[in-house]
Amino acid sequence: MIKYSPYLLLPLTLLVSIYGSPTIDGSSEALFESSLLEVRQTLNEQESDGFNQSLEIILGKIVRDMDESVAWGMMLGMGEEDFQPLILANMLATLDGKDVAGIHELAVIISAESAEEPVTVPEADVSEVEKAAPPVSFDGDWRGFIKLADGGEIRLKILIEGDSYTSFYKNADDEWESVVAAVSYYEQLADVVMLGWINHGGVWTENQMYSLSYVNSSKLDVVWTRHVTNRVSSDDGESWNVRAEGELIRID
Repeated sequence: MIKYSPYLLLPLTLLVSIYGSPTIDGSSEALFESSLLEVRQTLNEQESDGFNQSLEIILGKIVRDMDESVAWGMMLGMGEEDFQPLILANMLATLDGKDVAGIHELAVIISAESAEEPVTVPEADVSEVEKAAPPVSFDGDWRGFIKLADGGEIRLKILIEGDSYTSFYKNADDEWESVVAAVSYYEQLADVVMLGWINHGGVWTENQMYSLSYVNSSKLDVVWTRHVTNRVSSDDGESWNVRAEGELIRID
């Protein structure tokens, strides 16, 4: 699970601790704040403490549910603070139309669902263990062609060493030249690797992603996507993308 800095959650916790209303209006941030203020005015000190606790439980569930999205975002260079607006939007949607009793009821349901239960570890089935795929290494100099939908081809070269990589393209002199990107990432799980990079210059920003599936020690199946946005000043951006797939062969 992603570990969140308290500085990410503090502004939202303070927000839900200050405002309140018998029925929460989550249609906008302004109405959310004003409706929370109204509910606060109906609670005594003890009731307010219980209300705060229920809100914290709900907020915690929203943040936990976003773990996967945040993990991908951070891998692409986004910071924790970039997700605060999304967390707030989910909070508004979750609380919309609920009164104090409804909020307490939701907190009770969340607490029950997240309660830890004894975990029974089944005895290992030797036959199933033998069938499990052994660890694989993607290290090597991988090259090949990927085919576009229109029949065109792109030559690829990816050099992988441990948990890092360098991707190459053919320059005007038909020589391999390495890609220098502003953001890059590499993630492996079992026999699949996701790698890619993001770069920008002038009015364009582009993202290239590679999904590599291990076939054997000499061959990888690859799916490639390129996504480009062109935008001038504050105008709406124009976006386009292209996809290709093929095989890479290890030559070293």
